[in-house]
Amino acid sequence: KPFLESGQAVLIEKPLAHDLDTALRLHRLSQFRRGLLQVGHVERFNPAFELLQQQVGRPLYIRCQRFSPYSFRSMDIGVVHDLMIHDIDLVLSLTGSEVVSVDSFGAVAIGPHEDMATARLRMSCGAVVDLTASRLNPTAERTVQVWSDRGFAGVDLTTRQVTSWAPCAALAAAPTMVHDVIAATPNPLTLKDEVFTKWITREVQQAPADDALTAELRDFVGSIREGRRPRVSGADAVAAMEVADRVLSGLSCWSWQSGAVQPRAERVA
Repeated sequence: KPFLESGQAVLIEKPLAHDLDTALRLHRLSQFRRGLLQVGHVERFNPAFELLQQQVGRPLYIRCQRFSPYSFRSMDIGVVHDLMIHDIDLVLSLTGSEVVSVDSFGAVAIGPHEDMATARLRMSCGAVVDLTASRLNPTAERTVQVWSDRGFAGVDLTTRQVTSWAPCAALAAAPTMVHDVIAATPNPLTLKDEVFTKWITREVQQAPADDALTAELRDFVGSIREGRRPRVSGADAVAAMEVADRVLSGLSCWSWQSGAVQPRAERVA
């Protein structure tokens, strides 16, 4: 707050604040002072996500999974603000639309906050989004899968490999061709090897190993020097916080300690 009040450009780690009200106050202060506020949603600068964006048309269904072993850090917040908020930001960037409804469920193991959470979002553009985050997984995983009007595209944000597939030109021009081929084949089971060779084109791309954190810092410096909006602004961070708040407000959570499912309201009380 003192830096924003003095007109300094500020880069704040995600999430923007510990709660939505504070996030809103920081964002409004930056607007009032006309200061630059950037928030560290570093996955936006992951070269693999940038490559995924190029493969995606109009998103219809998105599935994000973010798992990690329990690190015994960030125990003052739950997995929604610790991990899921990364994917909330990515989804808002991919769809460019607002969340219409949220259904969520979680579990507390070590606690005191949720250690696993899953949420289904319905977007104003019509897309359906499934998000799952857990810090109780033996191995780390960060994946995003997108079905769009162009086909399918999926990314492993750790290995930075992007896989996409879409109908070949002939199938795209005549979608019923498949049924004609099946009808003319004595044993349709023999066609299974042709799905990803003749009918659907498959491409695997490896994103460069550029450091996302360095790219984020360069964007911050560039935004200051050029007087432009950063890739992840205070408004973007507030939007992610708002969705996270909706996930948490409706989160029914099963506790390993008590063996019972408790609504969010009871746990807050």
